[in-house]
Amino acid sequence: MLGIVEFKIRIISSRRCPEKGVAIDRERSELDPMVHSLFTEWRESPSLVRRKSPFLEKIYREDVLPCLEFNNTALVNRLLPAVEENSVWVEPYPDKKKTQPTM
Repeated sequence: MLGIVEFKIRIISSRRCPEKGVAIDRERSELDPMVHSLFTEWRESPSLVRRKSPFLEKIYREDVLPCLEFNNTALVNRLLPAVEENSVWVEPYPDKKKTQPTM
């Protein structure tokens, strides 16, 4: 989860982005003052309990929860806690085109 935060912070900085090897133009970057304020407040006393942090609530509302909007609510109800506990992993789904033998 903090990867999202780190990514947003990295975009704001003028350092090179290691994933892309691209320099970020500080003149063209925009900083959302509300998000920055929430982040600064959270950083003073960091907690991963989202209900205790307006910053984490915003991250969940805008970045995490929209990714979990699908019909299988039972799965969502199990998946979100697993993500928060770092007890879930993602495996590649085999591509049928690559796994089927050609005739």
